[in-house]
Amino acid sequence: MAIDVIINPIAEHIETFQTLWAGILGFLGIMYTLHKNSENQLKLQAEQKKHEQKLWADQIKHEADTLRVALKAELILNKESYEYSIRQFEQGGDYSSNLIRNKVFNSVYTSLIDKIGALSEDEVDKVVRAYRVIDEVPHRLKFLKRRTGGDKLGGDNSSKVTGALSRVVGGIFKAFLKEIDGAIQTIDKNLGEAR
Repeated sequence: MAIDVIINPIAEHIETFQTLWAGILGFLGIMYTLHKNSENQLKLQAEQKKHEQKLWADQIKHEADTLRVALKAELILNKESYEYSIRQFEQGGDYSSNLIRNKVFNSVYTSLIDKIGALSEDEVDKVVRAYRVIDEVPHRLKFLKRRTGGDKLGGDNSSKVTGALSRVVGGIFKAFLKEIDGAIQTIDKNLGEAR
């Protein structure tokens, strides 16, 4: 009994102390788990954000490349049309005549002009310059026809270019080809970098 008097209070203190330590350790365990979960959640959110940014960048790149391909195809169509006309002018003499389209190929450009900002600054500059000269062709032809008194065939769709006027129009087309070639080369360069 005498020992019980000594041991019971000590046992009660040990039991209380043990419960206190269990509570402290349990609390620390919960805090550590919450901290690790928070770190993991932040890491997952950062990875998710990085993945979404990559997807967004890939989508913008894809849209820019699609725009490049479409504009390049239309610019090549214009280039080939002018090159064909130049060959026709060079093959004919002063008495030959050629029928030139007054309408230009610019439907891709006009329908996608609001997306042109997806291209690089250099591409935008070159493409806009190329289409500016492409759009000038019908106006220049009409001006030349009025100045020279040339006749018009096919209404607004085409112009008949004859004689010395063929050399003038051929020279204009050759000058315009430089702008078109510059735009095509810049697009090609950026398409090459994208792949």
